[in-house]
Amino acid sequence: MDKITLGTRNVSIEFPGVKALSNVDFEIETGVIHALMGANGAGKSTLMKMIAGIEHAGMFFNIVFFITILSLLIQGTTVTQAAKWLDMVDEPERKDEFGIELPEEIKSAMSEIDITPAVLSHGNKLMQLTLPDHTLAVMVKREGRYFIPKGNTELKENDKLLMISDNDEALLQAYDSLGVKDYTMKKN
Repeated sequence: MDKITLGTRNVSIEFPGVKALSNVDFEIETGVIHALMGANGAGKSTLMKMIAGIEHAGMFFNIVFFITILSLLIQGTTVTQAAKWLDMVDEPERKDEFGIELPEEIKSAMSEIDITPAVLSHGNKLMQLTLPDHTLAVMVKREGRYFIPKGNTELKENDKLLMISDNDEALLQAYDSLGVKDYTMKKN
């Protein structure tokens, strides 16, 4: 079989704002398997269009680019909503607001809760909330600020409260009676 070579030398092409190909050499020999690989946007399609002699390759590039961007835009705005409708989206894990870890030697549970109207219906002062023995309200986060509460600290809706307890089961029961629905719990 004759070795017929199809190829190009020093191929360059620019589109407005994009240098698609720059001094590209490319050869194909008969009877040899070739692969053209590269990252997205590397110019593979543009090179093939040039070799194939497609007129107005730049216009095709612009159309393909527009369709790609439009597809990404549509997928990016509709796939998530469709997944929600099909109940395929898991609720994101609650983020720790305080970012505090207890050493392994401390055998306690650490919990973060949101202060909601349901919690405030039991009282708006920390000392009015019924919490189990051996439980400590360590810190409050309010509007991006952190402070250490006292018994007479007034709690406000959307406050985040960091709790430490030696009895996580009793703490969960207290949460249930206070109407706390959104919380984290870490146990050592």
